[in-house]
Amino acid sequence: MKRLNLIFTLLIFSGLTAFGQTVENGSFEVWDKYEYYKLDSWFTPTRNVSRTTDSKEGKYALKLENTISETGAKYRSYAYNRYIPAGLRGFKFEDEALSLVFWAKYDLAEGDSGRIVAYLRKDGVTKGYVDFSMYGSTNDNYVKHSVPIYWYSSRIPDTAWIYLYSYTETDVDGPGYIIFDDIHFENIGKRGHDMTNQGFENWTDLGVEYPHNWRSLDLLYIDNYSTFLPERSAFKSEDAVVGDYSLKVSNYESNDIPRRSYIFIGTEDVHRYTPSYIVSNRYEYIQGYYKMVSDAEDSAYMQFRTYGNGRYYSNNVVYFTPNNRWQHFSAPISYYYADSIPDSAYLAIYSGTGVIKSSNTALYLDGLELVNEPYSVSIAPLETGAKVYPNPTSSGITIELEEPSYIQILNTQGVILESMNLEAGRQELNLEQLPVGVYYIYAKTKDKKTWQKKIMKR
Repeated sequence: MKRLNLIFTLLIFSGLTAFGQTVENGSFEVWDKYEYYKLDSWFTPTRNVSRTTDSKEGKYALKLENTISETGAKYRSYAYNRYIPAGLRGFKFEDEALSLVFWAKYDLAEGDSGRIVAYLRKDGVTKGYVDFSMYGSTNDNYVKHSVPIYWYSSRIPDTAWIYLYSYTETDVDGPGYIIFDDIHFENIGKRGHDMTNQGFENWTDLGVEYPHNWRSLDLLYIDNYSTFLPERSAFKSEDAVVGDYSLKVSNYESNDIPRRSYIFIGTEDVHRYTPSYIVSNRYEYIQGYYKMVSDAEDSAYMQFRTYGNGRYYSNNVVYFTPNNRWQHFSAPISYYYADSIPDSAYLAIYSGTGVIKSSNTALYLDGLELVNEPYSVSIAPLETGAKVYPNPTSSGITIELEEPSYIQILNTQGVILESMNLEAGRQELNLEQLPVGVYYIYAKTKDKKTWQKKIMKR
């Protein structure tokens, strides 16, 4: 007989309960992405810096923007090169040069200016420099600039420091942009040796995925601090129960201290504490599936609140402790007022509570919904085209499949015990390691047809 493989990256079934409401994207099937490409070997803030295919040379160019937010806050952008691997400012450059040459396209607000500054140094001492500003617009055309270098002494440096700005001052006067491409040095028309990534062709994808209509700690850091967390906090996981994906919320480490992360339904920071989606009824339970992986005694929690007519109707917290296998949970919703009918709700999920002991703790959630009657495992008839026997059994079962299927075995609490991929045909599975009791077999084919079967181990 073929022994079951202990694989815990699994997923398939979803029980549908009448008179229920799925939590906003609570099965985590729809994900968005904050697009961000980091320019290799250069330092740039996350705000107002982007890779563009509107280039003069090669495939990409560097775009710096001036922006004004909805609240009136004004932001410029900037970039400077970094010597790798030391991480110091500047690139190695040892050619004799007379001018700094680059392509630029820009459309700047009146009063704003794009700027390029270069310092050519030797043994840490500045030997020459360039400081050049651009105003107005190039009318959607690239313009080639050749700017003379002002030399103090020797024209052969060892390092070139380059700074790029979308505006010279801190506050900008209005929206605008400047695009730089192919920055290099020349000596009477002779091009100097290339510096690292001077044509802005090399970028690293640091884009952050997040569930649609949810807001993660990753996004808060990007929007509020123009930087990324030291480690990611929320992930799309293929280890799921309902559909193809689940949510993974992880602790992270910052300054050698483990810290919790969080995610909440909504699109604005304020939605962490206020209503963010519509609720259509007075539901009695919030339920779903969870798994918590940890190498310490951490705990996690989910906070769910309902509102009606602008005031609290309920405030409930569901705590989770380490559990390495998917398990169903169902938590009652306690209302403050009899017969109150909420009109909106808020939900937030935290990867840690109290003192955080490990940066490796991760909470997985899937299939969140609001219901009036909780359920654990729903059983439907076995479809024709698959056979399971003998039943009851004392040692093992035979499964006959017409097509390849993904198989799970669960207990009566909905905990997924084991899973595997089986080919079409006859398969024999050894169940001797399972205690006496009732179990459920769930299967899903590649085209997502499912069936389920209740079996008795005696």
